[in-house]
Amino acid sequence: MLAKTTGPELQEGDESWSKARRTGSVLAELGADPWRPMMDGWSPGRLSLAGSLGDLFEIPEGQTLTGHERAMADAGPELAEVFSGISYDGFSVACVAGLTAVETLQRLTVGEVIVVDDHTPWYEEEICGERDIVGVTDVPGGCVIAQPWGYRAVHVLEAVTAGTFAYGMYANPKSGDQGRIAEDGRQVKWDLHPGYDPDPDSTAREVLASFASCGDALVNCLVYSGLKPDSTDCLERPDAWVRLGPRDS
Repeated sequence: MLAKTTGPELQEGDESWSKARRTGSVLAELGADPWRPMMDGWSPGRLSLAGSLGDLFEIPEGQTLTGHERAMADAGPELAEVFSGISYDGFSVACVAGLTAVETLQRLTVGEVIVVDDHTPWYEEEICGERDIVGVTDVPGGCVIAQPWGYRAVHVLEAVTAGTFAYGMYANPKSGDQGRIAEDGRQVKWDLHPGYDPDPDSTAREVLASFASCGDALVNCLVYSGLKPDSTDCLERPDAWVRLGPRDS
């Protein structure tokens, strides 16, 4: 519970921030050990270092975040701000770590590259609604494959993750956000709920990504994969629209 309420989204002085401080203080006064590992090595104390409550507990010597953990924690609130205007669902993404758009496309069967009017919103393009068309965009840290109108992007995870990993999500308008993770060409986790509390069997990376996501499913996927786009273009105005060939459709 503390791990969720002390997330980076809490602002000093707001009600959630004050509640988190009171909860943490009470637990500490009752003798609870905030540095006891609970979630694949994460403790409430270490997670507090990733958020806005790093001064809540006395910090033992050697208890610090790694540079990579610090970067993931800091990325969450920044990405939440970038994508705060995305209020619709029905889209899908595959957030691929460490690959460029060109390298990603080389792992897929591409039928054609589609040229569109850059000034026309995606929902007014003639291609909108076509199942086998996805957008591909280079972003810092890797590549985003996206389909703003459907679920197709999550179905390429295995094809593009040889030697790397990716977090995919379909924002299902009927049943909510559905996440899955692929590593080295295999789907290793599915039926995930990005943006919510981690599961008991979550990995350390999943725990931190969930904590840093500010409750935003798309941000959760991006943080997990180490991607840091500076605009919503990767979802709405990709570098390229491509039609997938029969093997990937």
